[in-house]
Amino acid sequence: MTPESELVVRQSWSLVSERGPALAEHFYQRLFEIAPDQKQLFASTDMVDQRRKFIAMLQEIVVRLGTPKELVPEVAALGSRHAGYGVTDRGYRVVGEALVWALEQELGPAMTPELREAWREAYLFLAGLMERGAVRLKR
Repeated sequence: MTPESELVVRQSWSLVSERGPALAEHFYQRLFEIAPDQKQLFASTDMVDQRRKFIAMLQEIVVRLGTPKELVPEVAALGSRHAGYGVTDRGYRVVGEALVWALEQELGPAMTPELREAWREAYLFLAGLMERGAVRLKR
């Protein structure tokens, strides 16, 4: 992830983080719309609590983007946990799509092509770390 991408992700997070509940609502709405099979992963989940956890996790990740020594093991451990929940490679792809879509809904015109690409880059970086963490769990 480039320093420029990291900077624009952080700046945009400061704009959207105060709208966390709406962002989380948009995210899960879109995720279940484009991948209805993912809903089964949340069958016994309190979705109000899940949306809160989702925003808290995003906040923590954005804060730690500039500190790889802290970020890498934390996100890899998150990937291990998600493997235990049944998340697949396809799940990572649709989550990325849903996240960028939700950000677009909340940021509106502030979601420039540059910002969209920065969030995609950040997500791919993080998803890669999570997938590595999941692979370690399978060994």
